[in-house]
Amino acid sequence: MRVLLKEKILNLGTVGDHVDVRSGYARNFLIPQGKAMAVNQENLAEFEKIRKDLEANESEKLALAQKRADILKKQAIVFESKVREGDQIFGSITVSEIVDMYVKHGHEVLRSELKIIDGPVKSLGEYNYLLQVHPDLSLQLKFKVISDQPIEEQTKTSRKKATATPEEVEPAQEADAEIKDVDGDDEA
Repeated sequence: MRVLLKEKILNLGTVGDHVDVRSGYARNFLIPQGKAMAVNQENLAEFEKIRKDLEANESEKLALAQKRADILKKQAIVFESKVREGDQIFGSITVSEIVDMYVKHGHEVLRSELKIIDGPVKSLGEYNYLLQVHPDLSLQLKFKVISDQPIEEQTKTSRKKATATPEEVEPAQEADAEIKDVDGDDEA
């Protein structure tokens, strides 16, 4: 089905583009969401009347996304997690946990906007993720996974667990996390 886009859509096109999409995608998503309209003479005439408004709206969205990106890239995300032997953590850190941290600190971030480059994180270290705030604007950011225990306690605990019976070993707990402001501003 051929549609006329009313806004920029990632990997599809920009305002005013005529694109071919599957009819179900057009009927069930693009047209009801107001992102596109079917290509016919009536809709083409209507689109030409509202074209400048749509283009202005798209530039406003990009400006808002840029402001949002400036705020989000100032945030450093640090997860504290229980550690097994070595650098392996109990459980894993996924996109949902990162989104929860942003939401917890007052930032609106959707799961669909985030992608951890190397997949779910299962060990200590620093990892990259992509944040797509607008089809024209994406950020590559980092987060850290650290142990919830100081290094000396980790070595004592790992020695103790190596000699402990299964009943003496503590059960795994969820990872604790916090967002720290890199610049020192408390604008979160």
